[in-house]
Amino acid sequence: MKKVNELIGFTPIPNTVIKDPRLPADSKFLLIYLINISKKDELVLDIASILKDMAVGKDKLYRMLKDLRDCGYIKTVRLKDPSGRMVGAKTI
Repeated sequence: MKKVNELIGFTPIPNTVIKDPRLPADSKFLLIYLINISKKDELVLDIASILKDMAVGKDKLYRMLKDLRDCGYIKTVRLKDPSGRMVGAKTI
């Protein structure tokens, strides 16, 4: 068996995610997927790519994202232009 430092392409998963009883298994898997694709503290969600990669419907994806928000794993911040008009959102 190879040592962890010899493995390439793995994602460390915090035990708190695995053991969190508030999250259903599908929401945990989405969080693991998001940890894997994130490059820094901010994450740009490409909904179309997530739908394709996870092979789920839009309603289910939005329910899983809500689970993650409700449990404090992600936060969505609305972005506004200088006039105060909403121009997008970012996920932290």
